Amino acid sequence: MSDACGMWVYAAVPPHSPVPELTGVAGEPLSVVRASSLGAVVGWVPFTVAEGDRDRVEGIARAHHRVVTELHRHTAVVPFRLGTVVADEAGVGAMLEAYASQLLDGIRLATGRTEWGVKVFLRDVPAQAAGQPAASGGSGKAYLMRRRAERQASEVHRHRVAQHADRVHEALSRYAAVSRRYPAHGPQIAVLNAAYLVPADDSSRFVAAVAEVENANPALRTELTGPWPPYCVAVRLDDRAGAGRR
Repeated sequence: MSDACGMWVYAAVPPHSPVPELTGVAGEPLSVVRASSLGAVVGWVPFTVAEGDRDRVEGIARAHHRVVTELHRHTAVVPFRLGTVVADEAGVGAMLEAYASQLLDGIRLATGRTEWGVKVFLRDVPAQAAGQPAASGGSGKAYLMRRRAERQASEVHRHRVAQHADRVHEALSRYAAVSRRYPAHGPQIAVLNAAYLVPADDSSRFVAAVAEVENANPALRTELTGPWPPYCVAVRLDDRAGAGRR
């Protein structure tokens, strides 16, 4: 194999997992590298495969997700971060050995479970609570009083949003072996942005619990995505995996 190529690592799996006939991010065939009671699904790719414009990078991300999703249909998986490329098979084996404990824990958690994403938004947000500036006009003293009142209202609003987020997350986490909260983003006021690793047999109950969030509080709107592969158990890599990583 050319020095300009390396092994793109898609996911860790149990060592004797079946690998469906798939092609990877560069159209390459997939194989399994085994070490430390683990397998890693890999494919040889050029090191430059993920370079290019936004459309190309997004296409690579979709292809990576497609592989991980299809693997998840057949076996327990712990996905690797997009763009994890290792120099050779020995480097992949060293990475599996370095992270064996975390990866085996991840596979245990992922077995029989699937990930759901939940975002919760406030339907209507008062302009003052959203931090929009006060209308000008009136005396200087009156203006300063309005600004003070608006800052207080905004603080109360943020406190209520945090309470909503905590209550919803606590309720949904009861169904999950793993739950992860992520920073809220976007133009709307997000109460919660989280992922939940739920037993497949409990998925219908979890979906119903998400719907109940809206039923219990009409001021909230939920956005449910999934089921997904268990990205929430992905292991964060560092330099312990050895010099073979690129």
